[in-house]
Parts: sequence; structure tokens; C-alpha cells
Amino acid sequence: MPNYEEIYGGEFMAAKDLQDEIEAEIEAIEVLDIGDRQKIVATLKGQKKKFVLNKTNAKRISEATGNKDYTKWAGAKIKLYKIFTTFGKEEVEAIRVKSAEEKSETEKSEVK
Repeated sequence: MPNYEEIYGGEFMAAKDLQDEIEAEIEAIEVLDIGDRQKIVATLKGQKKKFVLNKTNAKRISEATGNKDYTKWAGAKIKLYKIFTTFGKEEVEAIRVKSAEEKSETEKSEVK
């Protein structure tokens, strides 16, 4: 079914772009001016849209790679998944990152 968001979607990945958890490799990292701030932006292999990292996701990639130097993150494999979080007074969908080695909740519940 056609959806107006497909036309006005934008160049950056949003939670609505994820149907399920995905695994991706970071192809490149750059710092861009977005709004009035600089943001770390990842290009992910196989994805059309770039992924703007908030501080939480940058910290998670740093932990997954063992490196705080974001210029060294290219080549890292990560998983992206959708959560609900509070933004101001609203509950909104957001993207979170974890290490590619970390099991999903489904995989954790299946292993006993």
C-alpha cells in the first residue's frame, strides 16, 4: 500500500524504517552538522539511509568495539532494533544498537 512517508522519508534512518532487528556492518563514519549540533553519522553496508547516532548509540558502539575513537568503527558489525522510549512527555519509537554477537530477546528465551 502506498504511504506518504515513503515520499517524504528523508535521508536518515528512523525507527519506522526497521521492521525487524537487522545486522549491519559500519561502512563509514562521518561527522555532520545536523540542526545546530554536530552528530556522528554511520553509513551501513546494504542500507539506503544513513544512521545518525545519538549519544546512547555512540556509547553502545564504543562498548561493542572496545574503542571510543569513532574514526575506528568502520568494519564493526552491529545489530539495530526498535524500542519505545520517552521523549519529553511522549512515548516514541527509537533505534538502539547492540553488538552483533549479542543475542536477541527471542534467541535468549530459546536457549536453556
